[in-house]
Amino acid sequence: METATSNRSKGVLWTSYILQGAVILMFAMGAINNLVGTEMAVQGAIGMGYPESLCFI
Repeated sequence: METATSNRSKGVLWTSYILQGAVILMFAMGAINNLVGTEMAVQGAIGMGYPESLCFI
């Protein structure tokens, strides 16, 4: 019985790992910006309609 990954090349697997890592890194950077409360994150939240009292400052 073959698995789904047995017929894929190592290059395809590594490409998917790298792309997944890039997406996770971008989400993590966004979360850190929001938690730290950078000016850009606060202005973006205010621009989307959130009150400034909900932004971490």
